[in-house]
Amino acid sequence: MKQFFWIFMIFGCALGLSGAGNSLPAYQVAAGGKAVAEQTGAFRRNSGAEILAEKLSEKTLAANIAEADTSFQWRISPDWRRGAAGKWLFSPVFSPDGSVLAVAERVGRQSGPWATRLVFFALPSGRIVRELFFEPHGFEAIVFAGPSLIAAVECAQEFVPGTSDRIMLIDPVEGELAAARLSEACTVLGSAAGEVWVSGGKSGKIYRFDQEVLTPLGEIPVGRMVRFLLGSPDGKSVFAATEKKLLRYEKDESGQWMLADETTFDSPMPVCNLAVRRDGDLAAVVADNRMLLFCRKAALVAEPSAQMAGRVAAFDAENNLYCASARNLAIAILPAQAGAPQTILRPDRTKPRTRGEPLALLPEKNGLTVLDSFGNLYQFRKLRGKFVKELLFAPEL
Repeated sequence: MKQFFWIFMIFGCALGLSGAGNSLPAYQVAAGGKAVAEQTGAFRRNSGAEILAEKLSEKTLAANIAEADTSFQWRISPDWRRGAAGKWLFSPVFSPDGSVLAVAERVGRQSGPWATRLVFFALPSGRIVRELFFEPHGFEAIVFAGPSLIAAVECAQEFVPGTSDRIMLIDPVEGELAAARLSEACTVLGSAAGEVWVSGGKSGKIYRFDQEVLTPLGEIPVGRMVRFLLGSPDGKSVFAATEKKLLRYEKDESGQWMLADETTFDSPMPVCNLAVRRDGDLAAVVADNRMLLFCRKAALVAEPSAQMAGRVAAFDAENNLYCASARNLAIAILPAQAGAPQTILRPDRTKPRTRGEPLALLPEKNGLTVLDSFGNLYQFRKLRGKFVKELLFAPEL
């Protein structure tokens, strides 16, 4: 298969940022290929794959969840098996300590009320340690609010009288803890600095809530629907993406959130993902088959090849950028160090082969954990200079 290579070097922001801490990495991008789709069913334990040995630390979220529910039983959704693969899984999120992957699964039919199942996987074993079922609650998105709680956005269902848009706070062990109603249709959410931020849909507002009990803290007018929210890992900034702009908010001296800077895209983008470097100096805005890189002060510094832009991106602790291609199912590791070789991982060509589009990436030391659109959960581990693939969990055929 023919591949095309694009190489570009980034040494600093156009706005004159100086110092080693503000210098930007050089990224090298490769592309090519064609996506392959298939239809599968719900999660099951994969007896054919060798499961990694795991000893859960008492300090991890995975250990706490597992201890609280020793009689777990996985219930397979018949609607999943009849439905189109990839449309039932959404909003996969990793816990802050990296020990848990939480995935939301839609259960129900389009002609009736939706329900939502939350599934919690322990990492690195890939085993399910908890399942929570919410009916009739049709979640739109979930996120970890703090080290252990889940914040979920629920939208009203026309088949369920009396339902309305709201945000829920969920404990993986105890279940629903609190809820707050919203008057506007909400689409995405994020959390930062002890707060949960919710996009208010067409209202063009961001609603802020306390992370502990969902007490309203105020609103931020944006003027357009916010499609994605993400707090920087350093906790100092919150990024909001509309179809036309990238906005960055920071607290002023009085502790109030203020718009720090913004930039306008050259054309409208259906933003579906954001990734922010740990120091908050570089953000990757991901839309279907397009990815833009912005430095602090929102200056556009690069646009990698469309061939490598999918629907998900992530930075690791060393500032390397991971992005998944929607066209050829490849995962590219774009090095932060200038001149360093790039790495292309091909899940569909590496045994055991998988063909789903990557939905979530968790870069780790010498490895990468991936969940794809067909429910496959797998890891790439670097051994003796080469990446080896381990299938942790697989969908039922």
